[in-house]
Amino acid sequence: MGCDKLFVYGTLLSRVTGRLGAGERRRLEREAVSLGEAHVKGFLRDLGDYPGLVVPGETRDIVYGEVLELRNPVETLAWLDVYEGVGSVKASPADEYRRQILYVNLASGGNCEAWSYVLRQSIDGSPRVAGGRWRDRRA
Repeated sequence: MGCDKLFVYGTLLSRVTGRLGAGERRRLEREAVSLGEAHVKGFLRDLGDYPGLVVPGETRDIVYGEVLELRNPVETLAWLDVYEGVGSVKASPADEYRRQILYVNLASGGNCEAWSYVLRQSIDGSPRVAGGRWRDRRA
């Protein structure tokens, strides 16, 4: 539980624009420092206005995002859990996401562990985001 990093890949990316997540992005700018671009193994599902990260056991697919170092992880993760609809680290069956620590590769070199919000189950019928970059999905 002592992890102070967060991997974001969708509406919380600092370079994403749009109304969904705008207030949360501004708050993250105050409460975190970006460590830059990063990636994890997995793939994204396009759920309409936002993506969902799926992290299967073995995959060659990559999801690109950003790692943030949280100044006060307990406080920041508490309001992010509300935003992401997660009741707690021990998710209930009704939760769409769960918060999980992932192994993250930093674009600047090296790696770290970081919290991220992962789909509890792959959403059948929702398209995969080609190339693993949410901000490029409609380009």
